[in-house]
Amino acid sequence: MKTKVLQETENKLFSRKEINLEIDHNKSQTPSRAELYKFMSVKFKAPAEQIVLKKMKTGFGSNKSLAKFYIYDNAEVISKIENKHFAARREKAFEAEKKAAEEAKAKKAEEKAAAETPKEEVAEAETESEETKEEESTE
Repeated sequence: MKTKVLQETENKLFSRKEINLEIDHNKSQTPSRAELYKFMSVKFKAPAEQIVLKKMKTGFGSNKSLAKFYIYDNAEVISKIENKHFAARREKAFEAEKKAAEEAKAKKAEEKAAAETPKEEVAEAETESEETKEEESTE
């Protein structure tokens, strides 16, 4: 995903930065809100809780999207200025990201447990065969 900042303005009245981006997502789908929040927090060194994705538009069949972000100086201002549905969208994106991370963690734990189980069974089988060999040798 390549980005190009089309316009960046500082709005001191609302304590925010207003950023218009062109996102080139060649040979891939339109990025999700969670991906965009994560990307913006890394690129502009701001916590994702202080970023609001105001608008995003992708043309039909296009590999480019236009997005408008607001990066606030603190999270308290967002609840005073922004409409509630923007905050709800943002929270929904964060919840989806957390849920995906938890599922990935659970999957890794299952894979690790599955990988360890055969080793234990093999180790038990080896000890049983050693015990039978010892019993045969003592007789």
